[in-house]
Amino acid sequence: MADHFEKVYVFNAPLELLVQVLRDPAFARKLNITLKSENPYPPGVWYQFHHGASLTSWGEDIFIALDPENPVVTKVVIRSQCTEPEQNIDWGKNQKVVANVHEVMKALAARFGGQPMQPQYVQQPVQPQYVQPVQPVQPMQPVQPVQPMQPVQPVQPVQPMQPMQPVQQPVCMVCRVCGAPRREEDGFCGKCGAKF
Repeated sequence: MADHFEKVYVFNAPLELLVQVLRDPAFARKLNITLKSENPYPPGVWYQFHHGASLTSWGEDIFIALDPENPVVTKVVIRSQCTEPEQNIDWGKNQKVVANVHEVMKALAARFGGQPMQPQYVQQPVQPQYVQPVQPVQPMQPVQPVQPMQPVQPVQPVQPMQPMQPVQQPVCMVCRVCGAPRREEDGFCGKCGAKF
């Protein structure tokens, strides 16, 4: 797993003020980071930022979780971890990123009217509160027995088609007198009237 560093701070500021700080374009500009997502979860909100590659790192993903302790105090968890999972040594880069994020948050919170308290160190990872507990699985209902299949009725064989009878074309003959076409069944020429 990629190397990471995490620290918990408590700010004497309401949650709404710190949300305003993190949404402020000056925050991302001062740290040279980009906001990837804002994710509300009851009762707080967490943000994901990305810091690009440098000479000592392939980049860092920064997670900031805001949890209100009461209406005027907010617990802030800042975690920086290397973007590449293969990067096991960060040369202190993640610790510097967390310290820089804290300093900028402290300055912007003071500008907006909040004051930070002393940081509290975390020995174990903070469990996120946004994960919902899994509902217990209901036991399966017994499977109904399958009804035996009815025997298939034999299909009636298809009768072969009868060959088509050729169509009788009327024989066309020519009148011996005038040369006009005539029909044999008429018995006389329709043009000159000659009998056959």
